[in-house]
Amino acid sequence: MKELNIQTLIALGAFLLALLTNVFGVVVWYAVWYANSEKKKYAAERDFNHLKNNQIEISGGIAEIAKDLDGRFDDLDKRLNSQDHDLLEIKTYLNIHVKQE
Repeated sequence: MKELNIQTLIALGAFLLALLTNVFGVVVWYAVWYANSEKKKYAAERDFNHLKNNQIEISGGIAEIAKDLDGRFDDLDKRLNSQDHDLLEIKTYLNIHVKQE
């Protein structure tokens, strides 16, 4: 084996320093990449849950509006039936010929 002179030791030290910093850089890059992927995963889940909750609220609102409209249509139907009945009574009282449908 050859003797290690100062130039060889400096070259070996520089190589080891470069190797160590590259390994450290890869570890830091992987940690940052993993953290960003976890943030994106969390953000996607949060966005999905917001959309799901909004959809549930919209569905509930539509159901409530439909229920309210059913009540209004029932009320309107009762009022129209009452008016039909009143018109029939008026026509009968006035002795107007009533056509039956």
